[in-house]
Amino acid sequence: MPRNRSKLIAVLVRLSGFGLALLLSGPASAAQQAGGVTPSGPQVHLARVLVGAKGEQRGGTFVMTEPRSVFYVPDDREVVVYFQWEGAKETHHCEGSVRGPGGQFATMSSFDYTAPQTRFAGFWRVPLSESSPPGSWIFESRVD
Repeated sequence: MPRNRSKLIAVLVRLSGFGLALLLSGPASAAQQAGGVTPSGPQVHLARVLVGAKGEQRGGTFVMTEPRSVFYVPDDREVVVYFQWEGAKETHHCEGSVRGPGGQFATMSSFDYTAPQTRFAGFWRVPLSESSPPGSWIFESRVD
């Protein structure tokens, strides 16, 4: 039997800080140079992203029990977004922000996590309500 699906909300995940821009200028005949260097500052790499309607902590880890990226209001009450990163064993500052279908800022929260291992993770629960506008929502995560 079909559910009453009055509002459709799709969640897109945008990874801020993981972009690359390259601009080469100068004469085409100029000699190119290359070399290895030590990276500056801490490096954090994305390992995995999961989005779903339900998730829970089990035995010190997070399990997404209902993974998906399309949500229906009022049937769905929240969106759960889980990120897993690789980086240094140190304290990391993690921020998550949500933008609605019109680009409007909806919410942001953050936490600090001291990673005892090089792989660490975090999750956010984004509540949905009758007033949540339908359309594509964007969740952004930033680390350090």
